[in-house]
Amino acid sequence: MTTIASPELLIDNEHTRTVRWRLEPGSAIGQHVHPLPYVVVPLVAGTLTFSDATGDREVALQPGTAIYRPAGIDHDVSNRSDAVVDFIELEVKPNP
Repeated sequence: MTTIASPELLIDNEHTRTVRWRLEPGSAIGQHVHPLPYVVVPLVAGTLTFSDATGDREVALQPGTAIYRPAGIDHDVSNRSDAVVDFIELEVKPNP
């Protein structure tokens, strides 16, 4: 059975919603849609599985990089590896 991970809210203001995710092996975020574009910033090297309507694909994460994702994609993210994967997710809010 997959364990659903819980985010740690770091910032939620008029500019950004920023959370930290720590996915233990065998855990997942759960199916969801981001209403805003966002950036993923890996804190450790690791591999996650991104699942959407097109199927599953492994995504390699490396510290010191950033991945931009557009809003509106129904997806899940899971850790099918044997190592913990830790990353920051930053949603960019429109100007007030």
